[in-house]
Amino acid sequence: MAARNGLEKFENVRFDPIKIADCVGQSHEFHFQLRLLGDFVALDAFEITQSVPTGYEFQLISAPDADMFSLLDRMIEKIRRTISVKFLEEDKNYGLQIA
Repeated sequence: MAARNGLEKFENVRFDPIKIADCVGQSHEFHFQLRLLGDFVALDAFEITQSVPTGYEFQLISAPDADMFSLLDRMIEKIRRTISVKFLEEDKNYGLQIA
């Protein structure tokens, strides 16, 4: 795909999984996938629980000539911001409610 689009220096980088704690201290393990999709790059982050992709999913889109490590930094910050907020809470009378 890179050669077809005239990208001479595109490198498919593999990122190691990371664990990030949410607002209540529960650890979430995120795996990353970098894909060249024509004239842009997609970085996906997805949560793995018991060897199965479940839970949170994130995606960032960038130019293929962008710094992939900067893209990873942006992704980690996006994940931290999102999981630091509690969106649902349990109500005795009504079950799950928006926090």
